Amino acid sequence: MQYCRCLISPKGNGLREVNQTVKSGIEAGLREQQSAQHVFGTHPDEWQDSYAYIEPLKEFVDLKSSNLQRYDLQAFKLKFPQFSPWAPRTNAAIRYLQGTRKTVCDGYTYLPGSPRLVDQNSRRLLNRWSPGLALLDRVISDSEIRPWLDHLKYLVSDPEEGAVVLDWMAHLVQRRSPKANFSILLGGVEGIGKSLLFDPIVRFIGSENVRTTSEVEIKDKYTSWVAERELVMMEEIRGLSEEVMNRLKMYIAAPPYMVPVNEKNIKHYETPNVARFVAFTNTRRGQPGGISPSRMAEMLEVDKAGPKVRC
Repeated sequence: MQYCRCLISPKGNGLREVNQTVKSGIEAGLREQQSAQHVFGTHPDEWQDSYAYIEPLKEFVDLKSSNLQRYDLQAFKLKFPQFSPWAPRTNAAIRYLQGTRKTVCDGYTYLPGSPRLVDQNSRRLLNRWSPGLALLDRVISDSEIRPWLDHLKYLVSDPEEGAVVLDWMAHLVQRRSPKANFSILLGGVEGIGKSLLFDPIVRFIGSENVRTTSEVEIKDKYTSWVAERELVMMEEIRGLSEEVMNRLKMYIAAPPYMVPVNEKNIKHYETPNVARFVAFTNTRRGQPGGISPSRMAEMLEVDKAGPKVRC
């Protein structure tokens, strides 16, 4: 019985075929190696630098993605098919946790201005805050932003009150911590550009760090609108109950330095109390009676005849 067939013929054609087969195999191996180096780098564990493992939640985070994409164990395994996702000892999750360049964290935090990894109370935490635009390395003159300053003056005609708004914005941009312990309430008729005034601030700190919410959402028991945000913009406030206003006080001012977050289908957790608040209203009834003037600058009443702002 013949178990193999010799490829070498008397004419030497078989030998040539063997050489070509070996050469093709070597070239294919080199291409695979180059492809692996392109993805994972020259060091076998270099690919681990791009990820972090959150141990209590049993999930991975892509540190290079703009939104810090999160993966559960199964999704992380499937992200690397070359590691045989269904193999219990060689899949991506096992390779990562047994690797030499892994980053294991005890949880998340949100601290504007702090590095990605934060050591806090003997715990390593992953900071989910990401920076927005960088400040220019030169002084900007008033003439360069004159249209915006004119718009501020139109909305807030009183110079002292306008200075309060400017100081509040400057503090948000220049001092990430501690936060200013009062909120801005800007009132006026619809369509005069109240939220437009804050558009440069939103662009600077990054839209991913800003949340626009509504009165309906604020009244709801879920508070995901405050999670991982530097600025919360409350649109079309018409009238909040004393219960809701008292709850808002906890988020507007610090202390407390940690505040609870209640999200759907997620266990309650706490986040650093770092969010600043600005509210807009089209009616005088939006003026909240539950927050003292020391905590909220109340600038109200702009009618069609022009701005008439009171504090």
